[in-house]
Amino acid sequence: VEHVNEDSQEKKSILSAERAWEILKHIKDEESFILGMDPKFARPDWMIITVLPVPPLSVRPAVIMYGSAKNQDDLTHKLADIIKSNNELLRNEQSGAAAHVISENIKMLQFHVATLVDNDMPGMPRAMQKSGKPLKAIKARLKGKEGRIRGNLMGKRVDFSARTVITPDPNLRIDQVGVPRSIAQNLTFPEIVTPFNIDKMQVLVRRGNSQYPGAKYIVRDNGERIDLRFHPKSSDLHLQCGYR
Repeated sequence: VEHVNEDSQEKKSILSAERAWEILKHIKDEESFILGMDPKFARPDWMIITVLPVPPLSVRPAVIMYGSAKNQDDLTHKLADIIKSNNELLRNEQSGAAAHVISENIKMLQFHVATLVDNDMPGMPRAMQKSGKPLKAIKARLKGKEGRIRGNLMGKRVDFSARTVITPDPNLRIDQVGVPRSIAQNLTFPEIVTPFNIDKMQVLVRRGNSQYPGAKYIVRDNGERIDLRFHPKSSDLHLQCGYR
């Protein structure tokens, strides 16, 4: 920020995050609307972190190494750095340390908070592990093909599913999907036996594993599994509600 004094000379001073927050805090709700923000959900001063939420241990689980040694997650190490840096800043402020020392403490704290969220900022040094490998920040966990969104939420590995290359078929209706018989016969769908479908399910069990549509196995309500491939007389098996 440049201040022009009486002698018309330019003086430069650092605009701290705290000062920026003070300025943004004084923006009225009506002015927030003009800026395109709904003050019920977002205000300009909320764009500067004053309280840092700590993610639970399920987000940053410790890796158990050989024996009983635990290796903490990168985020846990980073949060520890933030706490240490914050405590040091507090100690120096209370003991009346020199202004340049406190300024360095603030810069260090800002660096740790920034690299917790994004460790790939241009022009910023990377936070490193003891081994010299860069820490994996929150942003790196979310973005990209192997990230939380595309890798885990949109592309889960789940039971009773398969994937394939899709090809057109002139014999199918526009609202139909064709599946090869060999796949349809091999891929199972867990259906719970109810009073409404018990007769239909009994027919499928009688047909067994060799025909389509049929059944591959029965799971009793106690968890016992009967494989119809190795059962000589599947017609002897009687279903009950609750079986799968």
